[in-house]
Amino acid sequence: MLRRSTSFLGVNGFKFLENKIVDGDINSAVELLETVSFTLTRQDEAIFSQKPVKSVQISTTSGYLGINPNHEYKISKLLPGPCKIEFPDGTQQTYFLSGGFANINSAGSVDIQAVEAVPVEDLDLALAQKELAAAEADSQTGTENEKAIAQIRVQTAEAIVAALTAQSA
Repeated sequence: MLRRSTSFLGVNGFKFLENKIVDGDINSAVELLETVSFTLTRQDEAIFSQKPVKSVQISTTSGYLGINPNHEYKISKLLPGPCKIEFPDGTQQTYFLSGGFANINSAGSVDIQAVEAVPVEDLDLALAQKELAAAEADSQTGTENEKAIAQIRVQTAEAIVAALTAQSA
């Protein structure tokens, strides 16, 4: 015989409500943050894990996005392109991201999940230009599926060439 439980969720079923994030009063004083907690992961590793940074710049489907402390909440799809990171001491580091998602919250953290993230200094402009030419040639012939894959290669190679050209300028 089935017995009906008096507590479907148990004692701790709604414990998550104790730590629920709520919107603050718009008229209350807000603590201005000096840095952003930055996490960058790719499919096989965490490159940065809650590292304090001054700003992050990324390419998204809605345009180029600069993220500074106290940025509004936003979730963005990333396009292939550079991810420029500025640290509190003024140094900068740039990674090339092949795509992914960015989650920015108003509590001061930025989480980026990328398919691939490669330091720009590890990329070769001549090799990227050669890959771009090969991808453009492949996008003209073959089945529709092969052309679509080649078009993705073209977009990624164009973004790599643009990132490396901007880096060297």
